[in-house]
Amino acid sequence: MLDSVKEDNLIQNTFQICLKKEGANNTKFHLESYENELKENNDELYFKVDNLYFILIHKIASLHKQKKNCLSYLCSCSVRLQDKNFFKSLNIDCKFIENITNEILDQIINSTIIYLENLDVYPNVKISYKERINVFYEFLKGSCTSRFLKKLLSVIEENDKTENENNKQLNKFFNPIIDIILENLNSRNLIYPKNDVAVLLKFISSFKQLADLVVNNKSIFLYLNLKDRVKDTLLSQPHFKIEDSQKDGKQKLDNDKVDANDNVDANDKVDANDKVDANDKVDANDKVDANESSKIYGFDKNGKNSNDKEIGGCGYNLQLNSLLGRLISPTIITMPNIKNKEEIAMYKYFYNNTTNSLNKMTLASLKNIYTVLRGDTNWILENCVEIIKNLLKGSNESKKRVLLWLNCILISNEKKTKIMYHYSTYPQSLDNSYGLFLKLLGENSYGFCLNILWVLLCLCEPITINKINDLDLYFFLRDDPFSGFILKNITNQSSFEEISNVEKIKNKVKNFESFKKEPKFITCIFWMTYKALSVFLKPSIDEFIRIVHGVSNAKDKNIYYMNIHTWKIFLYNSRFAQLLFKFLNLCMSYILNVVYLYDRDGNLDASMKSYLDEHKGNYSQLVLKVCPPPNESNNEKTKSANHRNTGTNIESNTTEEDTSNNDRSGNTRNDNELERENGDTNSENNLCASPQFSIIPTFFLSDIFEIIFLLYELDTFKTQNHETFMSYINLDLFLALTIFTMLSEKHIKSIHLRCESAPKTFTYLYKSDNLKSIIEESDLTKKYIIKSLTNVFISSQKGEYTERMQTRLRIVENLNSFFFNKIYVNQFTQLIINNNNLFVHLIHLLLNDVNFLVEEVVSYLSEIKRRENKKKAKETSRMGSSTIRGERNGNSQNEEGNSNQNNNIDRRNRNRRDVEDVDEDDVLNEFDGERDRYENSFNINYENEEYNEEREDNGSGGGSDISNESMSNLAARTKMIITYCYESCVFLNLLCKNYPINIVTSNTILTQIVTCLNCYFDYLVGHKSLNIKVKNMEQYNFRPQLWLTSIVESYLYLLNLEKDYQDLLIREIANEGRYYKQEIFNKAYYICKRESLLNKEDLNKFKLFCQNIIDMKDEVELFDDTSDIPEKFLDPILQDIMFDPVLLPTSGIVIDRKNIERHLMSEPNDPFNRAPLSKEQLVPMPELKEEIQNYVNKLKEEKMKKKKKKNVDLDADMDPNEGVVKIDEKKEETDSNINKNEFD
Repeated sequence: MLDSVKEDNLIQNTFQICLKKEGANNTKFHLESYENELKENNDELYFKVDNLYFILIHKIASLHKQKKNCLSYLCSCSVRLQDKNFFKSLNIDCKFIENITNEILDQIINSTIIYLENLDVYPNVKISYKERINVFYEFLKGSCTSRFLKKLLSVIEENDKTENENNKQLNKFFNPIIDIILENLNSRNLIYPKNDVAVLLKFISSFKQLADLVVNNKSIFLYLNLKDRVKDTLLSQPHFKIEDSQKDGKQKLDNDKVDANDNVDANDKVDANDKVDANDKVDANDKVDANESSKIYGFDKNGKNSNDKEIGGCGYNLQLNSLLGRLISPTIITMPNIKNKEEIAMYKYFYNNTTNSLNKMTLASLKNIYTVLRGDTNWILENCVEIIKNLLKGSNESKKRVLLWLNCILISNEKKTKIMYHYSTYPQSLDNSYGLFLKLLGENSYGFCLNILWVLLCLCEPITINKINDLDLYFFLRDDPFSGFILKNITNQSSFEEISNVEKIKNKVKNFESFKKEPKFITCIFWMTYKALSVFLKPSIDEFIRIVHGVSNAKDKNIYYMNIHTWKIFLYNSRFAQLLFKFLNLCMSYILNVVYLYDRDGNLDASMKSYLDEHKGNYSQLVLKVCPPPNESNNEKTKSANHRNTGTNIESNTTEEDTSNNDRSGNTRNDNELERENGDTNSENNLCASPQFSIIPTFFLSDIFEIIFLLYELDTFKTQNHETFMSYINLDLFLALTIFTMLSEKHIKSIHLRCESAPKTFTYLYKSDNLKSIIEESDLTKKYIIKSLTNVFISSQKGEYTERMQTRLRIVENLNSFFFNKIYVNQFTQLIINNNNLFVHLIHLLLNDVNFLVEEVVSYLSEIKRRENKKKAKETSRMGSSTIRGERNGNSQNEEGNSNQNNNIDRRNRNRRDVEDVDEDDVLNEFDGERDRYENSFNINYENEEYNEEREDNGSGGGSDISNESMSNLAARTKMIITYCYESCVFLNLLCKNYPINIVTSNTILTQIVTCLNCYFDYLVGHKSLNIKVKNMEQYNFRPQLWLTSIVESYLYLLNLEKDYQDLLIREIANEGRYYKQEIFNKAYYICKRESLLNKEDLNKFKLFCQNIIDMKDEVELFDDTSDIPEKFLDPILQDIMFDPVLLPTSGIVIDRKNIERHLMSEPNDPFNRAPLSKEQLVPMPELKEEIQNYVNKLKEEKMKKKKKKNVDLDADMDPNEGVVKIDEKKEETDSNINKNEFD
């Protein structure tokens, strides 16, 4: 025990009070009221610890009179008391210090509780409940320490153990504080970003008890009641383990038994309007304590469940009125609910209200504003993240409620992913009715959505690549209502495997241990964040691009410019980019993880896991090691073994349809039909992929590529010499995912995903100046890209027509670029050596496209020229009419007539310029700012489906339908087709240069490539050339001279072979009867000579080539008349003479090898009975071949004898001088005709 003097001294110094007036000073307050009380009771004038309750009552009363915060005073006293140096001057024995300190602290806490209990115990003062709450609020906001609040909460928790929910001190003291916080958050904005209310919320939420209280406050979900969604395996299955996390007033369940009325169906499918009986009955063993409230997990147990419609429209209300909504709302991007310009940061920093114009500022000041606003944005959002993390550290049910709230926001904005938003041309956020629009639909503003995305990305930040396997890889198969709500509208999407196989997987894994536990938080937040990329990020980027494009046509450009600044401040925030790409890299790793690390039975592949560990978790090394993945190759081995065992003939499912059998509109058989035709059964134990991969929705992979592409688009709007989004991407990981997608046709069965999404994104990144060299130097690219692009080119045959053309254009452009690097030429060479059929198939499909599209080019350019001529004729006619009217008016009206005529001409000229400007804008400015970025890109949105129908009906795409096309569509399509044709021509040129022997020795390729090149000649220098000579040819990428040069060079490359191979080429050209004409080749020669398109050596070589074709034509004409040729020497289909006859074993028909091989490239069957047939099954006919060759030689000898005899007879009758003159005259006449018809 302390003596009275020391005890009095301790209290005086701790509470800075004294009982004698003369002892008062700046640090000590004379507690006069307590002194008087002691004197009245004749007590000693000493402060005693036992009387501390009364001492503090008097002190608090005096503080209230002085309008000072008594709780801050008590907290400062506790801090002073806990200072180790405090007792040094008091001369108190150490053994007494701890006990007396604890006793005083307890009294301080009790005084705090008495004050908050609203008890009227203070002498001579009346303190209202509202005043006490305000004091408590200011205390928590300003001077409360963590240690003091922790001590206070521990005492409150002990006091509440025996109290019912309504009488608990925790609720009485802190619920009013939460209400005040909610009210004060309503005015929060970026004008004054560092709001102390948010700091207070962060502080109190750091305590678990208060975090639970905040989450369960009615201000979180407002009117929503999601008690049915929060039920999970914890409630629905009695054999699951339950953890008691229902402290602080949550309903406790005994023995995990629930009445039958509360059981959840195994399939866990809840109708949108399902209602739970208000009188839900609980089993006797589950009766709730009499003191417990009728709430479950903070929701009203007896209330009506919110249906899907209410949840789908709750976003706007939650944003404006809920605690978390107001917390996360502040954004630099305009908020529709704030109308006062003084509260909008955009106007504060960028707008001058005096001049009603943008502030004029230097580049340095603009950068400073960007820095300030980004700093404020970061502070606000990082504070929000810390608060939500605190809330998530509460009980398990609090964690669920936070996830439910975030998911409600996600569900409310899913309408943003609809196509009506994607193709909107006007920025919605700048519409005056935008706020009303959001209110009616229940959506959230773009700024709020981006803030939520930021928060979700931060919550996913701790999930590293090493923790991927900690995620629940079978999460999509869970049945409990909570998981079902998190996955709402995700599981409705198609997965990588058929539904029937997914159900088999589900039945196999439903008894796994993970399904007997509650879903992992990291799994839930991972998939919610990924869903947010689709729901929040993609629509937001589209909106920003619409704002950028809308500037040129905007009435008030200032609004647009200010919004562009605010959007750029957020989107180009380096912290946001880091978070975003960290998550995207995680997603790409997740895909490769479930593909490579698990076998087809779902078991971990130890060898692949070991290999991954050796390379320190670098998933791109797995792809570099083997692609397609092992599961795919193992599946092929299994099929091969089955084939050997059963003797069944299984055709390769890589066979593609020919253009002639695939309608022009792209109508193809669906994947299921193709799989049935190819014998793909994919039973439970015969999956091509791991079950962990098979159950993933396909949108997961497609969105990765789409989002990366959108971020690439954003880079084009960024100021040069600044850090780009693409600088954050893990390029090797992206290349690994892209190559896996393009090569793994058993895993990725979606033609759109494999042949459009992946190649498109790769193409644009490869075009980037910053990434091109890096991509080319990557080991992944060197090993796989040529094979990937080739396979995709072939596989795209199954796709829709327009998508197929765009894909192949990109692939051909990529191949053209890669072929400048010898490494990739060697890769292509190796590909040909290993699989020549792949090479043949590639060129076959390419030439099919080109042969069709060249006619399209002529049709489109002819239509454009027709419109140009029509416009010109109309203008000439109008001018002529005006002139005639002027002449008829006579001398008296001559002046007036001339004036009117001039006015009409001016008006017409203006109109003509306007029309021309509109046309040019439609063509070149359809995506305004994008034209500089995508010089050779053609993302065309077609207005209707007539174009595809036209292709199907008319073949060429020409005819009357083209005349109904708008000029913008016509020009854009023309440009795309011409570009594809030209790039294909360049690609053929490279193939002819590098692989002439492969082309000339292939009957299928040689025939097609000759037809294709001759077709180019015909349209470029033939009689139709004048019909396609339009104005401003560069606008359509039409460069005829370059085109012609490439064609001639292709022929010259093919001549760099031995004489026998040259003869094969020349014979094929002479045989080609549709496009080959001697005068066309001659004209091509003269144009090359006149325009110096070739050097002298190549020009002479081409001239000799033309002459050799003429000579070969004479030999070919031997077989023009087939009436005298024996029937057995003729091809049964084309009725021309066979040079390499083969027998079809399935029908017994003899046919020319080149014709049947070309057919088999499109369809692997016998054309006479449709029986399966492959190239290897063809039976050579050497005896018949020799017989035909002898017959041909005999015809040649007869032809030569006749020609020789004819020449001798002519020489005997002709005067030598006369012959020279006539030959010269004939030559001059020919030259004259050529010059007259040359293509300029």
